[in-house]
Amino acid sequence: MAVRRDPRGRWHLRIEIVQDGTAARRALVSDTCRHAMSAAALVVALAIDESAREVQATAVGGQVPRTLAVVDDEVPPPVILGDAPPVVPVRRSSDVDVGLLARASGGIVLGVLPAPTAGVTVTSAIRVGAVEVQVRVGGVLGQRAVDRPVTGVGGDVSLVTLGGRLCLGGGGRSVRLSGCAGADGGWMRGVGVGNTDSRSATGPWVGIAAGPALEWRPVRWFSMELAGEAVVVVTAPRFEIDGRTAFDPPTLAGGARFGAGIHFP
Repeated sequence: MAVRRDPRGRWHLRIEIVQDGTAARRALVSDTCRHAMSAAALVVALAIDESAREVQATAVGGQVPRTLAVVDDEVPPPVILGDAPPVVPVRRSSDVDVGLLARASGGIVLGVLPAPTAGVTVTSAIRVGAVEVQVRVGGVLGQRAVDRPVTGVGGDVSLVTLGGRLCLGGGGRSVRLSGCAGADGGWMRGVGVGNTDSRSATGPWVGIAAGPALEWRPVRWFSMELAGEAVVVVTAPRFEIDGRTAFDPPTLAGGARFGAGIHFP
């Protein structure tokens, strides 16, 4: 019989009984030494006296072991005896973290409209390990582009977009640093103001974006994110009033945002 105690405090017994030239091996695991020795005694009794199989095994102290198994395999499975603590699944390092994310963000947008303005973004994403795929809906609050400051003639310009990002990230359990790249497409709308024949016009807007993002996740289901992006505008409408340019979007844009997200599961 060999006895050892593992780092978690459980007792492991290996018993080899030779009877009529045949060796039988038993393996027992218990959370207490008393239960282990009681079970060992029962195993030996069963091997010596077949009638002992009719006797109910009672551990030292009046406690009944939960399970008792005797096996003759070369490498028998362990048997848990006594009041063992509940088994808690442990995530292995090879396991891949898969989850869904919903986030709402707000921040400042530069270069999209005539002057810096506020923007909002709603993001849904699926995260598989270090890779995250995002779908975004964004909006830039309307802003006035004035062609004639004295008379107030101009136009109100706004933008709504739909886009996606592919992000690669890494870090610890609570902090994640990612790099994201993707594209947005949408419609930029201008509405004339201050003249007798005010009209509206809408044109396509497309931009390619890339930038870093820093996420802090204090608990498993909630996170906060600080991110920035640089945008190259591929196409955008130019707005005119009476043949004169009221607003021509620049080629380069960008911005920064702060948001909060909910993780599932």
